[in-house]
Amino acid sequence: MNVEKNILWVLLIFTVVSCQIFDKSENRIIKEYYNPKQSMKVVVFEKMGNATVNNSIQASIQGYDYELDNEEIGNVFVADQFESSKISKDSILTVNWIDNETAEFTFPHKIRTFKKEKQFENNIGKVKILYQTTEKIDLTKVPDSLDLIADKNLEGDFNGDNKTDFASIVINKNNQKTGVLIIHNSDNQECFVFGAGKEIDQMTDLDWIEVFETLPKGKIVSPTLVDEETGDIIGQDESRNFELIGNGIYMSVEESHGGGIIFWNGKEYEWYHVE
Repeated sequence: MNVEKNILWVLLIFTVVSCQIFDKSENRIIKEYYNPKQSMKVVVFEKMGNATVNNSIQASIQGYDYELDNEEIGNVFVADQFESSKISKDSILTVNWIDNETAEFTFPHKIRTFKKEKQFENNIGKVKILYQTTEKIDLTKVPDSLDLIADKNLEGDFNGDNKTDFASIVINKNNQKTGVLIIHNSDNQECFVFGAGKEIDQMTDLDWIEVFETLPKGKIVSPTLVDEETGDIIGQDESRNFELIGNGIYMSVEESHGGGIIFWNGKEYEWYHVE
């Protein structure tokens, strides 16, 4: 009799524990990233619950009209959220479509990954997946004379070494002039300042910047030719076409296409004026 009771207790405990372990989890969309053609998207989502694959950040490549449900398990990427609990969920995994068939995933180098597919294919198309990891930039390297503009920061591999660098619009406290700061994610964390009192393309103040964003690796950029006498736009100088080694930085005024591109040419940063 006691043996039967013990067996019943074991079965009861197993049932309760099993229900907890395999409890149906909830998926919450963090962000969706569409390819340029708007035919496919990467859905980055958080899976809640008790099972091993839960409490994680996951990603699935789907058609543009796919709607996430609670049954979905990331078909290309799954990472442990525990080790990144101090990081904003929006920053654990970011995606950049290089073209319609290539997506670049960026995530902190310290988190543990369970799935990292290098390619994905469905009835809509085939996608190649690239990965790069980030390491924290030491912002104490920012010169004391410069103030960072909090909502004008960028992350990207600006010098093409497959590490995530930092860029920000800054104001020089000594002369109140605006510029751009780039800090490399390297042992020395080198700093580069453009504007803010230093001349770049015959300018020392870049206070006109309203649009501040990254350009994808591999993009072809060229400067705009302008008639020196009339100021009329002639067109793009295709003789100076350059395929970006790292992410470029594009700056412009919102109501105008005029601005500039800062990019790494393999030895140093270069500026192209664009219209």
